[in-house]
Amino acid sequence: MEARFRSEIDQEDKALRALEQAHSSGARGSGTPIRIARMHEARGRRDDASKILREALARSPDDKPLHSAMAHHLMKLEQPDFDTVADHLRRSFTMGDRAFEQRFDLAQLLFLRGAIEDCRNLFADIDERAPDEFRKMTPRSDNVFTALLPSYRGTITSLKPSYAFIRSAAYISDIFGHRSMSDVDSFDDLSIGEEVTFRLRFNRSRPTAVDIQPGR
Repeated sequence: MEARFRSEIDQEDKALRALEQAHSSGARGSGTPIRIARMHEARGRRDDASKILREALARSPDDKPLHSAMAHHLMKLEQPDFDTVADHLRRSFTMGDRAFEQRFDLAQLLFLRGAIEDCRNLFADIDERAPDEFRKMTPRSDNVFTALLPSYRGTITSLKPSYAFIRSAAYISDIFGHRSMSDVDSFDDLSIGEEVTFRLRFNRSRPTAVDIQPGR
């Protein structure tokens, strides 16, 4: 087992060296530097990942996938600079294109920064133009944006067997939460008018409540 592990590590190191050589020789496209950066990140070498992405952007300052990759890389730092992240995300798509994943990332960042109206407008654009299957469901785990969101408080305004709506200062309109995204025993004990705590994740059109718990 140990020998197999060492062999896999050796193969990954060889692949990394080959990619770095290709990048140094001026290989075109963003795929190579993005792969190199991800391999460095997986090894905990964040400075090396930053360096390779900066070099690639210096070569190709209008490359949209590179801007998206840099935004995600910066969000993993201990204290991300949200202004810089926002700049890279805005440069990861152009007006009228089909880069909905990049718009989705920016909408989440806008919420994180408290720009709720801009966030709602961008989600509305995504919901109107994206393919039907795009981000229909609330994800079951956090991403680099939602992991930084706090817990919120609110009040149950509508309650059905499989879902609830919560009124909260966190968002402009009532927030939908599905039973499957919370502890079912806690959800089944909820009642209209009850104060709750919850966390937020996002689907294609809005924030949604997860981990709904009776307020304490």
